[in-house]
Parts: sequence; C-alpha cells; structure tokens
Amino acid sequence: MKPKIAGCVVLYHPDPGVAGNIRTYMDGLDLLLLIDNSPQPRQELAAELSGTGPQLVYHFMDGNKGIAAALNKAAELAAAAGCQWLLTMDQDSHFQPGDADRLISSIGPVQEAFGKIGIITPFQQVHARFAQEQAGPFTLLRSAMTSGNLLQLSAWLSTGPFAEKLFIDYVDHEYCLRLRANGFAIIQVNEVQLVHALGHFAVRRFLGKTIGVSNHPPLRRYYITRNGLYTAVKYGLFDGRTSWFIGKGMITDLFRVVFFEQQKGKKIMAMIRGAWDALRGHFGKAG
Repeated sequence: MKPKIAGCVVLYHPDPGVAGNIRTYMDGLDLLLLIDNSPQPRQELAAELSGTGPQLVYHFMDGNKGIAAALNKAAELAAAAGCQWLLTMDQDSHFQPGDADRLISSIGPVQEAFGKIGIITPFQQVHARFAQEQAGPFTLLRSAMTSGNLLQLSAWLSTGPFAEKLFIDYVDHEYCLRLRANGFAIIQVNEVQLVHALGHFAVRRFLGKTIGVSNHPPLRRYYITRNGLYTAVKYGLFDGRTSWFIGKGMITDLFRVVFFEQQKGKKIMAMIRGAWDALRGHFGKAG
C-alpha cells in the first residue's frame, strides 16, 4: 500500500518564485502544508496553489517562531491527518522533473534495505562530508540538511520534536544526530538531487584555492556559532567525527569572516556572543 505523504514548506516573506518551486513536487503529495513564519499572514500563495493539486492547509505561525517550531507544527498536522511521511522543504528549493516522484518511490526499497528509517534525503553536495557508507543507489549519512527530506513521522513521534530552543541553524543536524542516537538511519538516494538557491554565497580565491563564502549577516553568525557549539558538545561522545566537522567548520567560518566578508567586527562579536550563550545555556530567539 502506498504510504500517505504530506509535504510542508516553511515560508518567510515568500517571493513570486516560490509557487514554481512547490509545483515541482506537490503532485506527489496527499497533503500540502504551508507553514508561514512571516510577520503578517500572506495567503496569496495558498490561493494561487489551491485547487491544482493535493489538499492544501495554510497555517500562520503569528510571527517568526523559528524553523524548529514550524517543522513541529507541520509534523503535528501531518500526523493528525494520518500521514506516514513528511517532505520538509525550504521555500527556495525545488526538484528537477521526476525527481520528487523518484524520492517518494524509494521509500519501499530503502525500508527493505535498511530497516529502521528516520529520514530519506536527496543528494546535496554538502552531504558529502556526512557520508558514512555507500550501498549501491543509497548512501548512509551521519546528518542531512532539512530541505528535501522525507521524515518518517513514527520516528518523529518516537524521537520527540525538533529543538525549538535552537530557533534556526543546526536544527536539522541536531535532529539527525538525535534520530541516529535513537537507532534511526539517515539514507541518501543518490540519483535524486535537490536544487537549492545559494543566497549570498560567493566564491573567492586564496593561495590558489577556491574558497566558498556564505556572507551570512551577524545575527546568523550568532545562531550558527551558538547552536553549532551546543550540538558538537551534546553529541561529542555519540559521534565524535560529526562534532569534529562542526568544530572545524566554526574555525573555517571565522577565517572566512576575517579575510573575505564585510562587517567583520560585528560578525566576530556575534560569534563570540554565540559561543558564550552556548556555554552558559542561553538559547531561544536572540533579542
């Protein structure tokens, strides 16, 4: 029997291109959830998409409550509707033609091959650092980014909700590590690739090497540092390799800020404040 699948898109000031992104995967869903973190409700997107695909539910979060709260609301609504899986999407991500269907069709083969599944995810270049073992068309991962994931809702119910105290950044990696600590596997479908907008990402040259620069604003630098340090320490004994990657990434981020980015002083101070808040256990939305 085909599992019942919901999909959620977490919205924040969505631009006109978001509807096109959603149309690349909505036809394979039984339920589409638009979870809106914008300051004011924006139901134009729901009106544009309604009547052209699966059942659609628009939920306004009454302001930006963070990615974790939005994902938990989507999982709650999907589980209440009797869905077994939840496709979690960013508003700026999309699939190539046919790839969303291939991802959904992989559920049976992945379960047969690996058993206890938490997440099935498409290929993303950033996942290469988290690869543990490749098994033919699939790769066992240590972690995965949120967008494009098929989350098994029984695993969400068993493992517990996403960590809302993190608000944004590392919500996905903390949850993947927690899933694995509870015995659930994270599986990548190698033939399916998610297309994700790179935002302010830029490439620089340094000593003959190519360096990727994210250009995140100071507030994001705060969250990345705070939540990355928290996650690395929390799961250091469970998965030291991933914690090492996180620590290495924080040092690399500092290097990139110092040598390649604007607002160096503000970003460095934000990173220091993030590290301090992680050490003293101060979480939630920065304010």
